[in-house]
Amino acid sequence: MKNKQTAVEWLEIEIRELEATRNERSLSLHLDLYNEYFKQAKKMEKEQICNAWYNSLTKGDYNSADEYYNETYKTETIVTEYRDGTIDVETYKSEE
Repeated sequence: MKNKQTAVEWLEIEIRELEATRNERSLSLHLDLYNEYFKQAKKMEKEQICNAWYNSLTKGDYNSADEYYNETYKTETIVTEYRDGTIDVETYKSEE
């Protein structure tokens, strides 16, 4: 099963990418992008909560919410910012 990205993980990556290019933007555009990212993350979170509820009703494959989370979302994300301003994002399944 391919792990999905949580709303928080998505937001972290977007903010890090935004911060890496902040000198190229005006402050008002920068703040507008933050607001848009938070709005998108809230929408993603609502969808994830609804999906978890639906899956709990229809699949019954999980013994607990922790098990569902670990199987569906548990990943590690490493964001590397290079000196030239480029960013590399790696996500892999966590072994915890």
